[in-house]
Amino acid sequence: RISGAVSKIVVYPMDTVKKRLQYQSVFGSSMGIGGQSHYYTGMLDCLVTMIKTEGVTSLYRGLVPSVMKTAIGSGLSFTFFRMTKNILEEV
Repeated sequence: RISGAVSKIVVYPMDTVKKRLQYQSVFGSSMGIGGQSHYYTGMLDCLVTMIKTEGVTSLYRGLVPSVMKTAIGSGLSFTFFRMTKNILEEV
């Protein structure tokens, strides 16, 4: 259960960079904090620009809801697995 949340925290900065680049490919530029528009030339440029202009915390914007979703989903999955296993063992 905790492993899903920890992996989300570790991978989240690269996921944020990926999302910015995907947004840019559709809309032509990425909007940073405060409505700043920037065109990134690649993953490294996006990562460095985000850290310089918005700070390291920008890489983790939106992390809490994402981790909560992962933790709840994993918990429910294990709970239903255990319940199903117990029911099937009784049959």
